[in-house]
Amino acid sequence: MASATPKRSPEAVRRRPPSDDDLVNVLLQLMRDPHRVITRATEHFTIGDRSIISRTSLTFDTRQLEKQLTYFYVDVLHPDKGSLASVEVLTPGVTVVPHSEHRRIAEAAIRYRLATVLESMKWNSSASDSLIDATYEKLIEVVEWLITLPRSSPSKASELMGRCFSNDGGLLATRGIQGLTVDERAVRGLRMLCNRLSTKYLLLLRVPLTDGEVTVEFSTRRHYSDSKISDQGDNAIQFPARFYLFGAMPTTLRLHLPWAKRTGHYTCSLTPPKGQFISHAAFVQRRRELPRLVELRPEAETPVSWSLDHRGGDHLAGFLGSASLYPLPLYLGVRHRELPGRSTMRMAVLALVSAVLLAVLVLLDNPSAVAGVLLAALALGAVAQPLPRADNGVPIPILSRAMPGFIGVTAGMFGLWLSLPASPWQPWNTYGGWLFVVAQLAAGLWAVARTDSLARDLRACTLNGSSSGGAFH
Repeated sequence: MASATPKRSPEAVRRRPPSDDDLVNVLLQLMRDPHRVITRATEHFTIGDRSIISRTSLTFDTRQLEKQLTYFYVDVLHPDKGSLASVEVLTPGVTVVPHSEHRRIAEAAIRYRLATVLESMKWNSSASDSLIDATYEKLIEVVEWLITLPRSSPSKASELMGRCFSNDGGLLATRGIQGLTVDERAVRGLRMLCNRLSTKYLLLLRVPLTDGEVTVEFSTRRHYSDSKISDQGDNAIQFPARFYLFGAMPTTLRLHLPWAKRTGHYTCSLTPPKGQFISHAAFVQRRRELPRLVELRPEAETPVSWSLDHRGGDHLAGFLGSASLYPLPLYLGVRHRELPGRSTMRMAVLALVSAVLLAVLVLLDNPSAVAGVLLAALALGAVAQPLPRADNGVPIPILSRAMPGFIGVTAGMFGLWLSLPASPWQPWNTYGGWLFVVAQLAAGLWAVARTDSLARDLRACTLNGSSSGGAFH
């Protein structure tokens, strides 16, 4: 009868430096069960012209970590392979791990997970020595494949994953072997880690370990152009093509909040751009039964305790508690608009005054020098020009960016209509000029309606800019 003890022990497969053991254990603990160690997380978002700066502060309870360690790793980002992501560390003594060390720790993490699988393997007395040895030979080959995942391209990593795992997530080297039982939770943990390292890399910080609490602060940058308009994916920010066309910034943002799910106490804040106010804000969640994102409502049942306040529109503060109980991603949805009485109102005045000038020219039997009138209109447009100076820093809405050009084009076409000889088609001679008057009048009324909408939104967010739900409702 075969012995239940294999000739090849799990240690023969692990073969990692002893110093990496506790480091990897803590890293995986922070990835698997972070809310036990991360007691608080705070983020502040600053909206820039072409990107959003996120300043993050994490507080760790080091009593939950191994005492013999002098430092530990924490993964702050999971960028796609081939993409460049940067972190600016703001806490003295904390450093970004270099690429070579990241790869070494990622390989050690894979070995650690595989060792957990090996330690969970139980052989019964019916297993022969040859079967046990053959199984461990296969597992050594699996190790050689999996530890190359951090260095492999996504396509190569996908091929390696296909060699090691079945479609349903099982480990092929241990599947269907008589007399062997394996802890499926350990296999699932290995598979999840390998899936992540197949397409992404870990951006790690090395944090000195001290008694009590350790606080780490860093900032990252999110680019508007990195996201797409889709509720199906985990995209952060809407960025329609019209914003590229006029060189404006998006006004509707959807910011992913991964740190909210890694702690029991998460707070966030956001300051709108200069000259703007926050007209709408909500925590947004993804639901399995719905293809789109939905806002957290005060009356909705949810395990997440939340509160959000943007009264006055000049600042936003939010809180999420026990967000790890919600299995799907959470986001912060924000819309900011221009303060009333600024460039939108100026564009309304520009369009209406220009429409009146054109109407006067149509009503005159013998219009005076059209060139002089058009020059006056151009001068008026220059006075109403909404684009800020380089040192102003005030973002301008798309309507205000496009309106001077629209007024200039319609005024130019009106001048052409006046200067051309009379048309054989009499209605064009009589009513053609009114088309441009109506176009500018419509643009002016649209800008007036937008100005009124801005004022209403500012009033609404001032009076009703606070909400809460979950345990707070």
